[in-house]
Amino acid sequence: MSNQTRPLRTEGILSKIFEGDKRLWLLYATFIIVSFFAVSSASSARMYSFLMSQQGTNPVFKHVVVLLFCLGTAVIVSKFPVEWYRRKKYLLALIVGVFIVALWLNPTEANQASRWTRIMGISIQPSEFFKLIIVLYGAEIGAKVAKMRREHFPLAKKYAHLFFLIYWFVIVAITLSINLTNLSTTFILISFLFLYTITLRAPLSFILRVFVLLFVAGALLVSALLFIPEDTLRKIHHRSPVWQQRLYHIAEDPSSDKEYYNLEEGSTQSKLALVAISRGQVPSGLGKSKTRDYLPLAYSDYIYAIIVEEWGVVGMLFVPSLYLLWFLWVGRLAQREENMYRRYVLLGFGLLYPFSALINLMVASGMFITGQPLPLISDGGSSYLSASIAVGIVIGISRSQTKIRELDRREQEILSAAETEA
Repeated sequence: MSNQTRPLRTEGILSKIFEGDKRLWLLYATFIIVSFFAVSSASSARMYSFLMSQQGTNPVFKHVVVLLFCLGTAVIVSKFPVEWYRRKKYLLALIVGVFIVALWLNPTEANQASRWTRIMGISIQPSEFFKLIIVLYGAEIGAKVAKMRREHFPLAKKYAHLFFLIYWFVIVAITLSINLTNLSTTFILISFLFLYTITLRAPLSFILRVFVLLFVAGALLVSALLFIPEDTLRKIHHRSPVWQQRLYHIAEDPSSDKEYYNLEEGSTQSKLALVAISRGQVPSGLGKSKTRDYLPLAYSDYIYAIIVEEWGVVGMLFVPSLYLLWFLWVGRLAQREENMYRRYVLLGFGLLYPFSALINLMVASGMFITGQPLPLISDGGSSYLSASIAVGIVIGISRSQTKIRELDRREQEILSAAETEA
């Protein structure tokens, strides 16, 4: 008898731990499994260095610890209703603010860009956690404007522009302050902010004005990078020549430039990534990539190229399908949600990670160059932790929806029983 009840008890415990939409938990678990195998394979060079020097931490073991910690974080976060995070948004902003101040005071440079800082010996990338703030505060603005439109439309028409203007001013100012040396991250964050503003149903006139402003600013920046000499650009900003080279890379025509195929010149990372992808026509098999040993950041920015090389067409299609499922399933939750704040949170996170993944896939495909990890797959504590927090918030909302549906079902059963007795 005890042997029969034991599996039921185990199933009951797991159901209590992983409450909410089971499809999303399964999808998150799939991301974790893919990340483990992909990062373990792509970390061959780091693993060799660790084994030879016996210094630092085993990179595979470190990634496993990060995955388990992030899984635990997602479970804990999912237990709290999203209204709790709404009430604590100032505390969350304060924590991210501390990360940003630490970045200003103690930046850690990589490729002449200061994206990370260290707090108590832990490397943190503030921009990853700032994405959470963009969504949560944007949802607050969107919900407030939606409520005003329902209750007092003239008032909403008058103040909607002001609310979104303040939102944009604050987000853009902070984005620029934490990415002064990282133009690509600034571009990605502002692009997502623009898409999210459309999702939040900002006034059309506001969206058009922002679009025109961004278009003009982008045109001026591109013109400056194309026509101002490199020496002059370097005096303006020490990273300007890097941005200029990346812009030239986008405009490169392989058929007219023999040096394009020289792996020792120009954008080596991008070219090696293309080599890895081309080898995917005949998959090398799990853990048998040849390019991983000399492709910089194979475990992070270019992990998709390694997946394609090892898994072939299956990996090439399987990984994007995970983000498509996330987008569709979270979007479906948003459609069912009547609370506008929760709906906008779902729409924000439902859009954020597929958008980030699309940028990474474009980088791996050689369309342009930037440091953008593949969400929930690439190695990186800050990226994985912030995405796991978002997963926990989304599943927490689905848990609330499940409880509401269960209450409605019980209420309907009681009414049906009462009618039957009558």
